[in-house]
Amino acid sequence: MSRKIFIAALALCLALAVSGVRLISAEDAKEEKKLEFKGAKQCINCHKDLDNSVEVWQKEMHAKAYETLGTDAAKAFSKDPQNDPACLKCHTTGYGQPGGFDLKLEDKKKEALAGVTCESCHGPGEKYNTVMMQAKMKGNYSTEAAAEAGLLVPDEKTCLTCHNEESPTFKEFDYEKMVAKIKHGEKLETK
Repeated sequence: MSRKIFIAALALCLALAVSGVRLISAEDAKEEKKLEFKGAKQCINCHKDLDNSVEVWQKEMHAKAYETLGTDAAKAFSKDPQNDPACLKCHTTGYGQPGGFDLKLEDKKKEALAGVTCESCHGPGEKYNTVMMQAKMKGNYSTEAAAEAGLLVPDEKTCLTCHNEESPTFKEFDYEKMVAKIKHGEKLETK
C-alpha cells in the first residue's frame, strides 16, 4: 500500500511541476507576502504614553536621517542624495520593500517613512502594530505577543546593514556604545 501512495505522490508532484504550479513550504509562503510598513506615527500613538521610545528617537540622528540628505555635506557624496537609491536605502524606512519609502508616494505617507524610524530596526509593523494597539486598549501589553506578530528585536547585524563600509561617511562602528546611546523602551512613570 505504501508503494502505491509513493507512486501517487510522485505522479502528483510531476503533474504539478509540468503544469507550472509551485509547491512551497509554510516558511516560504510567509516570505511570499511581505509585510507593509505603517510609519512612525502609528508607533508614536502608543509609545508616547507607554515608554521613552519616542523621546529618545526624536532626539537622535536616526529621526533626521532623511533630512541630512538635503545638506551640502551629503551633496559632496551624491549629486542628488534625496533621490539616490544608494542613500535612500539607509536614510529612509523600508526603501525598496512593499509599503516602504518610495519617492512616488503621496507626501503624507512619504513623510511617515522618511528617516530611520521604528520599523527600520523593528521590522514592518503591519501585523504587530495591530496586536500592540489591541493589547494597550485591554491593558495587557505584551512584547512577546508583538514578537509573535513580527516585531523584531534588532541586534548588531541589524545595525550593520547600514553602519558599514558601503557608507561614504563610515567610521568605526562600536555596537555596544551606539546601542547604549539609543537605548529606549523604558516604562514611563505614571502620574
